[in-house]
Amino acid sequence: GALDTGIDRSEDVLVAYPAPARPGAYDGLDNDAYYPQVLERIEALPGVERASVSLLKPGAGGGFRDVVARFGETADTAGVTATRSPVAPGFFATVGVPVAQGRDFEWRDNSGGARVTILSESLARRLFGRTDPLGQRVRVGVDPSREALEVIGIVADARLYNLKSPDVLAAYTPALQDPNPSYKCLVVRGNNVSLTALKASVESLGREQI
Repeated sequence: GALDTGIDRSEDVLVAYPAPARPGAYDGLDNDAYYPQVLERIEALPGVERASVSLLKPGAGGGFRDVVARFGETADTAGVTATRSPVAPGFFATVGVPVAQGRDFEWRDNSGGARVTILSESLARRLFGRTDPLGQRVRVGVDPSREALEVIGIVADARLYNLKSPDVLAAYTPALQDPNPSYKCLVVRGNNVSLTALKASVESLGREQI
């Protein structure tokens, strides 16, 4: 039978894996400018409905595992281990995961923006019970930059990375706030999208090949 992953499959969702166009292609790359530009080009292609970016490869398992705790509480007493997934604006619409409360990431959630996170419903419930999670702060992992992330949204539980795992505890963070500029994969939703056109739209910027 079909695996219930919590994902809407009414259209095709493609995952494209970019590699540097040449050695040093990522040097001096301005994440905040590059990713809105590349996604705008992809979304202008015929058949493309939405496009986004994920630092983790959907369906490929793995992922960052971090302890998430309410801000100010020690992890050993109140922490929950969850998948941390850096994603760009539009990711949830692209993969078909509904935003249940609050908002999606926006491009202003960039390297200079306020530090924010979006939690899966199960993780929000584990951390906050019946308390409204929006506006609360959480610590995600041990990186000082993620010590007090404001919860701006809640999304439906979905098995995006390890499809066989029942674990749906996830904390999403803005891709632009992640120090790794490269190795992000492109996620594209649409009908009859031309792979040739997709390659050309990304490669025309001179930074990446597909």
